Order: sequence, then structure tokens, then C-alpha cells
Amino acid sequence: MTELGKTEEGLFQGLIERSLITWFVFTTLGIIAVYYRADITGWGVRETIQAVLWFGTLLLVMFRNKLSVKYKAGYLTVMLTIFALMGVFSLGFMAAALHFIPLTGIMLLLFFPSKLAEKYYLFALGLIASAALLFIFEWVTLPFDANELITSWQHWILVLLCFTFYVYFSTTALLLYKNESKALLKQLELKNLRLKDARFTDSMTGLPMLEKGGLIFSEKVMAWKESGNKKAAVMYLDLDEFKVINEVYGHDAGDWCIKEVSRRLENIIEGHGFVMRIGSDEFMMVYADFSLKTHAVTFATEVLACIQEPISLEHVNLKLNSSIGISFYPEDGQSLSELRRRADLAMYQAKVDENLSISTYKSATS
Repeated sequence: MTELGKTEEGLFQGLIERSLITWFVFTTLGIIAVYYRADITGWGVRETIQAVLWFGTLLLVMFRNKLSVKYKAGYLTVMLTIFALMGVFSLGFMAAALHFIPLTGIMLLLFFPSKLAEKYYLFALGLIASAALLFIFEWVTLPFDANELITSWQHWILVLLCFTFYVYFSTTALLLYKNESKALLKQLELKNLRLKDARFTDSMTGLPMLEKGGLIFSEKVMAWKESGNKKAAVMYLDLDEFKVINEVYGHDAGDWCIKEVSRRLENIIEGHGFVMRIGSDEFMMVYADFSLKTHAVTFATEVLACIQEPISLEHVNLKLNSSIGISFYPEDGQSLSELRRRADLAMYQAKVDENLSISTYKSATS
């Protein structure tokens, strides 16, 4: 079952459970009012059927845990329809159960196919018109004084009970739908955020990719400025001759090396900045915990030593090397993309110069 289907099933279960208990309370009060109203209208077939329906409601409430939602909704719908029809054809528009005609339509729309509700409304309209004609042409007459009924407290209690249940069921359904819709929308938003985050996160290492890194960089810059630290170093690095590992030991070995290097880079920069993966064997680090540029270069040396530590692979210890290029915020650029380009240029200089493993943008362009 889909998430939407589960949500709808839970909503229907909650709605019908609340409605059944409320309906039983209201019909109990209603049958008492009908009993006293019989002093005016007399006790006839209508009142007997109402008493039987009340007993049916009692049984339904007692065994509700063993019955399906559809069955309980169907029984309640049929009961409301009978009350409405009996009231309209015996009391006309003075019937307290007149409110159950639109309520039955709402229940059909909620629990059953919408076409059934459409047909019901047409059917109800025809019945009301028929009842109106019967009273207009006096084919049906009231066997009691209508004025006495309409001014009796019993009648107005029944009207109030029927109207209150109509309002209760309608508002409860709307509130449940509103709350469940909010919860479902929140779940969808969280899923969308996770999917969006997954698009900008490297699936192998869990590191942010360049686009997400740009957002993190912007947030970090604002935080650094507020804390009085207005400098940051962007370090662009790749693994030298990494394709040899893939060719000699296979891509699984290469992937293991990438994961291990990622773990090491995350550990060494934790609390001082962040790292992202921007290519197959390329990484970029943003380092901000320094006061002098030489401190950033020293940190890059530590990063290089961290990468050069042997990586155990079955019976082989692999030793990787790297070249690192550094650009500084804000003098070498204001945006991460600009700083990346200049750090990349510095890294290229470190690669081509056999005496260098680390180079800054200024030294590379001077």
C-alpha cells in the first residue's frame, strides 16, 4: 500500500470510530426525545423503526472492532438515509433529520466511489420534490397539530441533535483531512530535501559535491565574519597517478582508496572547515582556522602527510601522493568558484614543478 493509501486508511478509521461513538450518544438522547415527542405525534411505525435503528447502533458500537471501516461506514450511511427519508415523508420540512440528506452525501463521497454520491444527490433531490408534492396536494397530512410540534421542546432537541451531528461529522472530517494533509506534505518535503541533498552529495564518500559545497561556503563565510575571522584558504588537491591503481589493482581497489582518503580528510579538517569531492580523484578543502597564511600552508603539509600514509589493501600497502594548490579568501577571490579556479592553477604549478607538492596562487603566478 502506498503512503497516501495508508494515510487515507488511518484517517477513515479515525473518522468512523469517532463518529460511531458520537452517533450512539446522540441517538440515545434522540430516542429519549422521540419517546416524549410521542405525546404529540403518537407512537407509530416511524418511532418503532427509530428504536430498532438505535438498537442496531448499540450492536454496531459493541462489535465495532471486529468490523471493517467500509461496513461501519455503510451501516451508518444507510441508517442516516432511513432517518432522513422517514422524517421528510412523515413530517416534511419540519423533519429534524433533514440535515442527514447532505451528510449522507458527504459520507458517500468519503467512503465510496464518487459516482455513487452523484447518483444519491439526484435521488435525494427527486425524493424531496416528491415529498413536497405530497404535502402540497395534501395527499399526506399530519395527524397532529404542526404548531404544537414546532413549539415543543422535544422537537427542538431533535433538531439540535441532528444539526450538531451534521456539523460535528463535517468539521471532524475536514480537520482530520487538514491535519493528515499537513503531515503528508511535511513528509513529502522531507523526502524532497533528502533527494535534493542526495543529488549534491557524493554517493561513494558521502562528501558534498561542488554545488552543495558552494552553499556551505557561503554560510561559513557569514559565520566566520560574525566571529571576526575574515580569512579562509581553499585547497585544491588530487591524487597523483591514481589511474595506475585502477589499472593495476582494479576499480574496487581504487574506490577503497578514495573512501579512505575521504575519511582521512574529513578527520583532519573537522572543526576547522570542510571538505568536498569534486572529481574522481579530486578534492577541495576550505580551511579557516588560521591567522597567517603560513599556518594554512603548514596545515596543507599535514594534509599531504595524512594522504601519504600507507593504505592497506589485502596483502599490499599502497602509498598515495598528492599535489595541493591554495588560494586565499578574500584576496584571491570572493566566490568559491573563483577561488577554486585559482587553487586549481596553483595545484597545476605544484604538479609540473618536481620540487613542489604544495603551491599558493600568488607564488604560482609570480
